[in-house]
Amino acid sequence: MRRARVTAVAPPLPARAPATPGAVERELRHAVAADVFERLAAGFVDGRRRRGLPPETLASLAEVFAGTRLLVSRVLFLLSAESRGLLPADGPYARHGITRMRERVAAMRA
Repeated sequence: MRRARVTAVAPPLPARAPATPGAVERELRHAVAADVFERLAAGFVDGRRRRGLPPETLASLAEVFAGTRLLVSRVLFLLSAESRGLLPADGPYARHGITRMRERVAAMRA
């Protein structure tokens, strides 16, 4: 039986925070394509191993892929909605959103 082998390397941090919501979205899309998707899928596979589930099969890897794709698409949907101002600024998402995160990073760099 073939075992999934997943390796991941963190991408370099940007020299500065993106200035516009559109730039944030573009950088996030790049990061997802290059790194995040693979790391999330590897985490799901690792979680299955830690729970003592049988070794990965093509069917279980397809399930991991589908679950990872769903998670990433939901996160990107929220980030895209936020960057377009479609989420309430004072709603429950606001303190966890990318806008608040960007403000915290800017404050740390100042």
